[in-house]
Amino acid sequence: VSTQSTGTDLLSQAQYHVARARKLDDEHRAIRQQQEKAKQELENKRKEEEDAKRKEEEERHQAILTQREVYRERAKNILIFTEEPSQPKATKGRKKKEETVYSSGEASSGEPE
Repeated sequence: VSTQSTGTDLLSQAQYHVARARKLDDEHRAIRQQQEKAKQELENKRKEEEDAKRKEEEERHQAILTQREVYRERAKNILIFTEEPSQPKATKGRKKKEETVYSSGEASSGEPE
């Protein structure tokens, strides 16, 4: 009779240990899933922040390029001069002295007669 009760006791203990091991395994699996989920959420958040930062940087860069283009256009417009009536080109060499003829010794008018 004692062998039967010993076998029953061992079987009962084995079932208890198997159930306990399964429970622990399930708990560890659940914890790992939670950790993986948290890790994935953190990675997604990091990627979103990185994308937002890159987009902001790109917009800032585009604004700088636009401002630069406006500045260049303004500078170009300042440098464009209206055409003046055509004047004869200056000749190379020495300038000729203007000869002025004065009559009766008056030099105040400065006009030739």
